[in-house]
Amino acid sequence: MNKIKVRLIYPADFELDMKDIELTQTELIGLMMSDKIGSEDKYFLIEDKIFEDVEDGKAISIILTNSI
Repeated sequence: MNKIKVRLIYPADFELDMKDIELTQTELIGLMMSDKIGSEDKYFLIEDKIFEDVEDGKAISIILTNSI
């Protein structure tokens, strides 16, 4: 099954800047329908979702903010 590349962009005060992951189409649909995700043993709110056309296909970036 094809995997879709997704870049998670963490809040400025988190120890990671970004993380690239690969998701199945089903996992991506679940992510797109979510308001909050768990990553690196912490929960984050999804602030924005960006879809771009790039030279080698599509790019998806998820901008995260700290959860309350």
